[in-house]
Amino acid sequence: MPTGYYIRKPKPLTPRGRCVIPIGPSIAYVSLSKGQLAIIDAEDVGIIDMHPWSAKPHHGKFYARTQMRIGDSFRRKTVSMHAFLVSKDADHINTERTLDNRRANLREANRAQQCWNRKKFSRNTSGYKGVNWSKAKKKWVARITIKGKRTLLGQFYLIEDAANAYRTAAIEHHGEFANFG
Repeated sequence: MPTGYYIRKPKPLTPRGRCVIPIGPSIAYVSLSKGQLAIIDAEDVGIIDMHPWSAKPHHGKFYARTQMRIGDSFRRKTVSMHAFLVSKDADHINTERTLDNRRANLREANRAQQCWNRKKFSRNTSGYKGVNWSKAKKKWVARITIKGKRTLLGQFYLIEDAANAYRTAAIEHHGEFANFG
């Protein structure tokens, strides 16, 4: 063997180079890029381990995603892990943990239901979702979107009254997808 060459020890790899770490009998972690870990059910390890997953930052959170071929074409499509496991229209019940892809944290939801499940925007100055200050009226205004239309719930002197009006309307119209914060 010529001088200057050395034999590199191969790194231990899981099938196809991915890293799925079983944690107990019911859950497993999937190692992603950017030092992130996704949580999945142990029963999903076989289908998840067939693809290379990466972490994609989106609005201050990370989502697990992969590139895969759809059908016979050579074009690749980006697919999120939660959409891969449940359906194209999947939603995280716990909006804080977007890398928690256990089936207990995922549900089918259309686009409107996904919007109802959002947290309040970071620019929100009132501290309550659906509530803002009207300079012209000098009152707190509560609004909600119902069937694609913004609906005025009322104008209030107290911010807590406006927040309660939004909360009541969200529970009535958005049901399990109502999110208040």
